[in-house]
Amino acid sequence: THYETFDQLFDDCLETGGQILGLETGIISQINGQTYTIRSVQSNLTSLAADQVFTLANTYCAAVVREHKTITYKHVGNIDAMKGHPVYRMLHLETYLGTPIWVNEEIYGTLNFSSTQIRNQGFSLHEQEIIELMAQSIGRFLSADLAQQQQQTIEAALRESEARFRTVANSAPVLLWMTETNHMYTFFNQTWLTFTGRQLDQELDHGWIEGIHPDDHDRCLKTYTTAFEEHRTFELEYRLRRADGQYRWVLSRGVPRFRSNGSFVGYIGTCIDISDRHEVEKLKDEFISVVNHELR
Repeated sequence: THYETFDQLFDDCLETGGQILGLETGIISQINGQTYTIRSVQSNLTSLAADQVFTLANTYCAAVVREHKTITYKHVGNIDAMKGHPVYRMLHLETYLGTPIWVNEEIYGTLNFSSTQIRNQGFSLHEQEIIELMAQSIGRFLSADLAQQQQQTIEAALRESEARFRTVANSAPVLLWMTETNHMYTFFNQTWLTFTGRQLDQELDHGWIEGIHPDDHDRCLKTYTTAFEEHRTFELEYRLRRADGQYRWVLSRGVPRFRSNGSFVGYIGTCIDISDRHEVEKLKDEFISVVNHELR
């Protein structure tokens, strides 16, 4: 049977189990430490309701958790050690069958059935196996839901992390880029886009290459390609077209990124405008050339 919600699964298990065993009270519990919480209940006892909380030691299910197995009682009043039990004193439950619900190799809670009526015969192995199979179904459903919640938590954390990265990256004063392992460029920050005057979709993949000065094109791509193949850090100076059409010298530095297991995931890099430095060096070279000429 396909269940859309916990309530549907819980109700079906409690109703079916109660009918099979002939017991009027069925409970699915959740146990955290010494806290026992009723997740779902079907009973003619008005004193029991969902979300009620008890101390685990004050429940019959304490034995289930302690022994890690199915526990049965056919006549609690006949067991001297049980006559003073809080459940027996308050509810007079004579008959009980409880089994653990396992989720990721830990006891999540119990599936248990009980009655104020004395049971003439003990529970058969077949009856116990049916209830244990129900508990396994509940455990698988809970495990799947927990895995989904964990995945959603991870995805939400990744989205938040990505949002924080983009906020920081877009406010950085340097041109910033990122790639994947296939050499494709997947990110350029706002500083880059403002500098080049282009849209993000124009720059992605290999679109950014259009801004490289023709004289620097081959040298630039060769340096990038070689570094990618060797997964090493690189530095490169080349001319990049600015939004006003002027080519500016930039210093690009790329650093390989690796996962915790050492696998390569791409590059992250920066570019800074060094045209003023190039201009100073050009003037210096021209001055030295003039001086050398005059000294000849």
